[in-house]
Amino acid sequence: MILIFIMISTICIHSLEINCINILKTGNAPKSVNITPEGKYAYINNLVDCSFWIYDTDSKSIVKKVFFNKTYAKGYNYQTKDTIHSFAEKPVECDFAGNGYKTWISLHNAGSVVLYDESISVNIKPEKFRKARVDNLITGKSYNIELAEIKTGKTPKIVKSSPDGKWIYVANWFSNNVSVINTDKMEKIKDIKVMHIPRGIDFSPDGKYAYILNMGASHITVIDVLNDHSFIKNLYVGVNPRHICISSDGKYAYITLNIPGNIVKYDLENEKIIKTIHLGARARSMVLSIDNNYAFVLLYDDNEMAIVRTLDMEIVKRVKTGLKPIGIDIKPNG
Repeated sequence: MILIFIMISTICIHSLEINCINILKTGNAPKSVNITPEGKYAYINNLVDCSFWIYDTDSKSIVKKVFFNKTYAKGYNYQTKDTIHSFAEKPVECDFAGNGYKTWISLHNAGSVVLYDESISVNIKPEKFRKARVDNLITGKSYNIELAEIKTGKTPKIVKSSPDGKWIYVANWFSNNVSVINTDKMEKIKDIKVMHIPRGIDFSPDGKYAYILNMGASHITVIDVLNDHSFIKNLYVGVNPRHICISSDGKYAYITLNIPGNIVKYDLENEKIIKTIHLGARARSMVLSIDNNYAFVLLYDDNEMAIVRTLDMEIVKRVKTGLKPIGIDIKPNG
C-alpha cells in the first residue's frame, strides 16, 4: 500500500499549483493520516496490519512502526453485512491532545480507544492496557510497550479533540452514540445518544459546540460542550453525511455526502444550506486549506481528489491519487 504526499502552493484565490513530491510505503490498508499539531509527525493507521506508522513530515521518512499484539474478536464485513472473525486491534483514526504528544487511537473491533504516549509518564492508571511492539527505525531497536485503554461504544471510528485538548469525542458506529473522554482524568464521562451511525465530528473554534454527523441519517447533531455535553438540536444537511470541517471563524460547516458524492456549504448561524455541489463517486475525507479558501475532498471510488473553492463552491481542480483514497491532512504551515 502507498501514501501520497502532495505539496500545495497557493498562488491566489483563483489558482493552485499541485505537485506530487513523494510516494511512500505504508502498512496494509492505510485508513487515515493525521499530522501532529506542530506539524512534525504524520501518523498512518494501517487497519489490516493492526499497526500505526509514524513519519517525519520534513524528511518523509518513517520514524517508528508500532504493531499491536493481535487478539481475536468479532468484526464486520461492510459489503455482505455479516459478522466475521477478525482482530480487536484494528486502528481506524486518531487525534492529538496534550501538546501533540498524546495520541488517541480508535480500535475498530475492541470498542475502545488507546493512548500512545512515550514522551511522558501517565500518572493515572487505567483499568486496561493494550500491548504493542515498537520498531524504532532511527535507533534500530525494538521494544514492547503498553497503551492505556479506555472503553467506548461499539465500533469506534473517528476521534476528535476539542480545541483546548480537554475532551476527546469518539464516534461509535454501531452504538449510535459518541463517547466523551476527559483527557486529564483519562476516563469516559458520558455517551451522547445521536440519531444513526455517527461519523464526522468537529468543534466550533471556541470549543463551545460540537457538531456530529449522522451518516445513517441526514443531519448534524449539535452538542453544548460546556453544558455537560448536552443535546441542542439536529440540523438537516443532506443524505449520508460523512466528514465535516468547521471554518476557522466558526461561520460555516463544509460537509461531504458519501453516497451522493456531494459537498455542502452550511451556514451555522442561520442554520441553512448555502450550496451543494456534486463532486464524483463517494465523497469521503476532507481537509480545508489553512486560509479556508479551498476544500480538498477525497473521492473514494474515483481515485482522485477534488479541490473546491469555498467562496463560490466551484471545483477548480481534480488530482489523480492512488487506489481508494481515504485519509488526508495538511501541515499547520499550509
